[in-house]
Amino acid sequence: MKFEGRIILGSEDPYSKGKLMVDAEPHVMQRIRKLFDNAQNYWNRGKYTHKPILFPVNLSACRDLVWVMDRYNLEIESDLLKTITDKANEYDYILKSVSESDKDTNYRVSKDALKLALPLRTHQVQFNNMFNKVRKMLLADKMGLGKTSSAISTLCEPERRPALVVVPTTLCTQWEQEVKRFLPGATTHVIRGFKNYELPKVDVLITSYNRLQPWQDTLLNGNNFKTVVFDEVHELRHTGTGKRQIAKSLSERTEFCAGLSGTPIFNMGNEIWSVLDVIKPDCLGDYSGFESEWTTWGKVNEPATLNHYLKQQGLFLRRSPEEVGLKFGEASKHVFTIDADLDKLKEVQDVAKMLALSVLSGNIGEDSESAREFDWKLRQATGIAKAKPVAEFVKMLVESGEKVVLAGWHRAVYEVWEEELKSLNPVMFTGSESTREKEDAVNKFVKGDSKVFIISLRSGAGLDGLQYACNTVVFGELDWTSNVHDQVIARVDRDGQTKHVQAYYLTIADGSDPFVIGLLGVKRSQHDGLVEGKQSEGGIITQSAAGKDRIKNMATAYLRSIGEEIPEPVLEEGLLGDLAGLIRNTKLPVNTEEEMQEALNKVLTDNMKDAKVEREFKITKRSRLDFLVSNGSERIAVECKIESTGRPEVYRQVRRYVKEGNITSLVLIAPWHGISSFKVDNVPVIVVDTSINSI
Repeated sequence: MKFEGRIILGSEDPYSKGKLMVDAEPHVMQRIRKLFDNAQNYWNRGKYTHKPILFPVNLSACRDLVWVMDRYNLEIESDLLKTITDKANEYDYILKSVSESDKDTNYRVSKDALKLALPLRTHQVQFNNMFNKVRKMLLADKMGLGKTSSAISTLCEPERRPALVVVPTTLCTQWEQEVKRFLPGATTHVIRGFKNYELPKVDVLITSYNRLQPWQDTLLNGNNFKTVVFDEVHELRHTGTGKRQIAKSLSERTEFCAGLSGTPIFNMGNEIWSVLDVIKPDCLGDYSGFESEWTTWGKVNEPATLNHYLKQQGLFLRRSPEEVGLKFGEASKHVFTIDADLDKLKEVQDVAKMLALSVLSGNIGEDSESAREFDWKLRQATGIAKAKPVAEFVKMLVESGEKVVLAGWHRAVYEVWEEELKSLNPVMFTGSESTREKEDAVNKFVKGDSKVFIISLRSGAGLDGLQYACNTVVFGELDWTSNVHDQVIARVDRDGQTKHVQAYYLTIADGSDPFVIGLLGVKRSQHDGLVEGKQSEGGIITQSAAGKDRIKNMATAYLRSIGEEIPEPVLEEGLLGDLAGLIRNTKLPVNTEEEMQEALNKVLTDNMKDAKVEREFKITKRSRLDFLVSNGSERIAVECKIESTGRPEVYRQVRRYVKEGNITSLVLIAPWHGISSFKVDNVPVIVVDTSINSI
């Protein structure tokens, strides 16, 4: 029999290991590539062609390969053929099951199953029936539809236990209480602390994401979990983290896996790959293939189309309150621009300007220290500038008879609110309170005389009960992610709410607010398309790097708002490049500036033979450079600083040197970790960080 090609399981190198390789004659490959244009090429490894293609061993790929084998005579080993055929059949079964899942409202359990103490609602039964068939999926119901009880219901059958539930730290106790409430016949244990101890044999073991790494050996090797549940699974949306790697290993070892989150993506749509790849490994292929097929700079190009595909594959289920016959989840949202104390913004202008210039001038990323510090300082200054007007707005709402949930982010802003609203007995629910203090805060707000519940934007996961006391939310500060706002609103807009919820976003025309508001629109369109399946909102993405460069874009917007020139990246070349490179490769003492200058003087005079080195170079009666290094038209000032504080003063000093000293560039030696180079009046300022280059 003459074969036209072959299908084998790759094993020669890490690139192909564990993947299916199709290697066929050129005329066959020409046809196959047209059908599977997103497959990975595998150069110079073929028997029949110089460029075979690779597929992940997942259900969708195996179904496609069965079609290929029906059309062409391909060589394949019997064991591999059985694997591909079984997965293709499972693919067909899931498609059929998913299409019928919304029609199946009968709750079925075996005679050996544990009994639920509380009945399930119809939409929870439908999830249970669907999960029984697909076994690994993301439940993304809107907040308030009972995702926790839905997940607990899947643990009734004996073949689903023991189960591991992984949650944010603050939800461990709450999850144990919910398991006992819905499934009192199940034994439970919450892992306490980070030091390993012998775990009891229980039906449901509960731990937190931050304990996955210290407990990984015990969890991965010491227990035979049948089911794993990841609550608030958006915790795993970032690839490359240790907790995500361990979570994926846990999922690979279990037959059943449920991820729960009403906000599975916080930023751009590519985060959905990371989440689903943990829940059902390789269900979307590897990231490079997903990226090339679906995304541009992290944004899903057709999010509503991806939403439909994920639902069709049984990977994703999301329902709204309206769809399941409940009357909440449609809060009215109002954006108000209020007056601000602009003097508070001006107080940080010099520091913010220098940080913004540093962000834009250097080749740094979003996670650099200067980017984080600029983001933090400008957003905090914005929050403080509007803190008192926000408090007045809250007072107005309370005077009209409302209790208010007030959301913010910065401690300095909370302090202003606490002082301004002290007559209303505000309580705090932020990242600083203990579990007991948070419980007391909820009780005082729901049952006591507190009129204002101050909550951190990202501290409300799992919080329940506020809906019985309040239907009004005020955002005194903004988060980068609209889904964070939605989660705060969902603390009151959930089952048990009897009034229509009102949410107020209070912004100012200065500071960080205008840019954050603009970016929220881009992220919202990704969420609406990918999570909600709304084609109209999902198709408006045109910008290519809004999420990737959000801090740089905000730095640009900020500099324009204060009339500052937008800098070009600083190039280190010629004498400046030689000098900066020499200093970076030299370890300097940092006890005193005099000691640093003495050591640097020797280094410069010994190594800069083709340049003139002048120490304590006087440029005016009041201005003196630590060093001037010159050669022809290049005049480079060198300044030494041993303190990390006083950046605004240094910035003004640099501007004076530029104006008075006729210098062409300046090298600033200072312990400014993460602060990149920048320009002043188009004169390059190179920052050499002594915090990593000192003795």
